[in-house]
Amino acid sequence: EVGTGKTLLLRCLLQLFKSSSEISYAYLFNCRLSPMEFLHYTASDFGLNANGQQSKSTLLLELSKYVTSRGLQGLTTVLIVDEAHNLSMELLEEIRLLSNLETNDDKLLQIVLVGQPELDLKLDSFELRPLKQRIALRAHLAPLDEQDTDKYITERLTIAGAASRTVPLFS
Repeated sequence: EVGTGKTLLLRCLLQLFKSSSEISYAYLFNCRLSPMEFLHYTASDFGLNANGQQSKSTLLLELSKYVTSRGLQGLTTVLIVDEAHNLSMELLEEIRLLSNLETNDDKLLQIVLVGQPELDLKLDSFELRPLKQRIALRAHLAPLDEQDTDKYITERLTIAGAASRTVPLFS
């Protein structure tokens, strides 16, 4: 649901990825793109030359070479899509087609879709059953309970410089 910390969790994941020399990632946070804009953005975020003049086939070939080369070196390549519930059916199909980048043994492109519960509804639709069939893991981030909320607020106050108190700041 809204406000459960999905984007915060992704930021923490991206920090881990940044500190790794073995992981390359593209992070898409605006899902309101056409398929061509999506491919240009993804290629560019991977550091590939993706000027607006390239054809779809050229972009796909560049992405394929990049992902395959990394896979042959034993390196991980990840596409992360935040707010994935806003993806159009057309864009979800493009993502499914990118998931075809694989060898006999491995998927060469790891894809992480993060979104609100509406994403589950989309993925459960008849039209997207080929994409749903490729999903290895689905997880749900639940809201914090009262005890975890108390711990979270206390920790955030401590980080902000609040002194340790015997009487809680909030009831």
